[in-house]
Formats: sequence, structure tokens, C-alpha cells
Amino acid sequence: MAIKTQILIGLLSCGWLAPAWSEGEYQIQCAGHPPMEMVMAQYGVNFLLWPPEQQMIMAAGTKFSHLANGDPVTITAFVNGDQLLEDSEDDATFFRFADSGQSEFCGRTSTRPLPEIEVQRYEPDQQKQPS
Repeated sequence: MAIKTQILIGLLSCGWLAPAWSEGEYQIQCAGHPPMEMVMAQYGVNFLLWPPEQQMIMAAGTKFSHLANGDPVTITAFVNGDQLLEDSEDDATFFRFADSGQSEFCGRTSTRPLPEIEVQRYEPDQQKQPS
């Protein structure tokens, strides 16, 4: 099962009976680092997938601010201290690694939609009761 599918199933495992919705996914490429994959899921939950083991780092929601030149910027803060900064005016993408504190310019692919999946509520079989 693909990691993206596992993420979407995990979001719905709390017992909701609803289709999994996502904004999509895109790749981020920063100099000297392997490409990372950003998955934007329902309710503002974002996941960053780090290769090669596809380590998953979560962020909940985004903040909106402005750069010194007035350009609007979206900031996604991950639980490990990393930050993704996206300049809405010129589509520039920067990544601030927690261990360096410096923002690095990164390239990114366009956003691709993820397929919608529906997860059925788990109902234990009534006929197989423990003895």
C-alpha cells in the first residue's frame, strides 16, 4: 500500500465515515538534499516525506505572514522544527531546516491531485464472538 494511501487512511481511522480528501502533493528539491514530498491532506494536515526511508513529518495548518518587501508568505511549521515558506507573489519556495536556522531556496514541482478514497467503518463480525 502506498504511503500516501496510508496517510489518508490514518486520517480517517478515528471512526469517521467520509471520503478522504486531499489538496494534493508536490516535490521539493533543495540543494544538497534528496527530494522531499509534501502531501497536503484534509483539515490542513500536511505531511513531509523524507527519503530514503520515507520518514514522515507532520504539520498541522499553515500561518500567513508578509516578507519585508510586502509579499504574502505561507509558513508551514513541522513538528521537528523545520519550516516550509512559500512566497505567494512570485511562487518562490524556501525551506528552513531546524538544525541550521537558515532559509534555503528550493525548487518545487506543480501540485498533483491525489485520488479520493473511501474508508468504510470497521464493524466487528457479530457472528464471531469470543468464547
